[in-house]
Amino acid sequence: MGDGRESVETVLDDPDTPDALVRTIESLQEDLAQAAEGPGERWYDTQRLFVEAGDGAVDFWGPYVSQFLVHEVRLWSLPVDQRYLRYEAGRDYNFSSQDWLDTLEGDDEFAPERGPKQPDGSRGYVATPRHLATIVNAEPPYQEYLIAALQLLDNEDVPFDPDLEYVMTDDPLPDDERVFNYTDGGPVRLVDMVARAARAALLAGFHQKYERHFRCRPETYGGRLHAQLRGDADFGIDELLTDAALLEARSRETDYLSTAYEEGSPVHPACPSGHSVIAGACGTVLKTWFKNVDWRETGLDYRVVVHDRDELGTGSGDAHLGTGVTGIEVPDDHNGIHQEIDKLVFNVGLARMFAGVHCYSDHYWGVKLGEQVAFALMADVFNRGAETTAEEGPGFMPYLRYDLDATIRVPGANPGSTLDELRRTTAGREPGAPWPH
Repeated sequence: MGDGRESVETVLDDPDTPDALVRTIESLQEDLAQAAEGPGERWYDTQRLFVEAGDGAVDFWGPYVSQFLVHEVRLWSLPVDQRYLRYEAGRDYNFSSQDWLDTLEGDDEFAPERGPKQPDGSRGYVATPRHLATIVNAEPPYQEYLIAALQLLDNEDVPFDPDLEYVMTDDPLPDDERVFNYTDGGPVRLVDMVARAARAALLAGFHQKYERHFRCRPETYGGRLHAQLRGDADFGIDELLTDAALLEARSRETDYLSTAYEEGSPVHPACPSGHSVIAGACGTVLKTWFKNVDWRETGLDYRVVVHDRDELGTGSGDAHLGTGVTGIEVPDDHNGIHQEIDKLVFNVGLARMFAGVHCYSDHYWGVKLGEQVAFALMADVFNRGAETTAEEGPGFMPYLRYDLDATIRVPGANPGSTLDELRRTTAGREPGAPWPH
């Protein structure tokens, strides 16, 4: 199996994630047993380490990568498949003291906002965590959700939520008296709301980053850990980490946390993750706009990424990974297109973890903040003279919730109370605790 360090770091380039996590967990179990007291036992296991789907078995979750990342997107007369450029397999950064200092201070080529390194490796479908990390380094802020919106708009088998304004599916009007739902509740409003939600989410996220949390990046924490373990510094890091069996298994001479990006982390604080706040906001807009259709009714095959098996294990980089897609059966108990939207949110957020620039709680709290931002934004818009066929408007189920009783109406009877309740329920949960589904 190799030592713990090797198993953990090579997960980035393993096409069978999360299956590879069985091997990884074996090297982590001693440490996790100490960390996983109470609720922790539910999310530090072979089913859950990099999968947010729920407690216990996750068979209903399907392929690791969302369907919205493997299906073609049509820009009217320009069909585009989603074969992405990648960063070089096996290439990680930030192992030396000088690299750590450069990335921490954001000097010159290490300033990610000014000039992130462009991917120049092979091109293919998303097949490994590193491929996901490549996509989310410096893409336009709401790229993934605009693509998903266009895919859904292009599908006649996926209707708008019937409670959106002017979506009059059960009214007695003849066709020649119906209102064509275009600008107010239709495609124009949708793409506008996705963009607006992304910006509003970032504004809220940066307020939290600087005015509330000011949390250091993983690379900063790794530097402190290195100094405490190998120097005479004392940052008060708990012995749970300083005495971890995983650290003892590492063969490197430093304890810095590597990154998939040459320039390291952004120089602004970590919590919440900006990508995850945007993901939570834009994902909530998409779930509010579209009815949660069973994937079997969309007219689309349910895809999984495939590889050139003849080249697997030959040491030929990763050009043989993600060479195509093929259709499979939709998993039993699959929760429709809203599950695939949630999976897209989770793919984007955890990709930043794979890159080494965020912790899990940065992602989780970011998504939940984005959810609140989206609700407030849509409630404001829908309250401004919108005409709907339902008194309380369209609805969405919160992140990773698939029971109809959890549906939140927008704007609802009392949007202020609903927003307060969203905040309370978020504050009362621990990241990774089991979700009912």
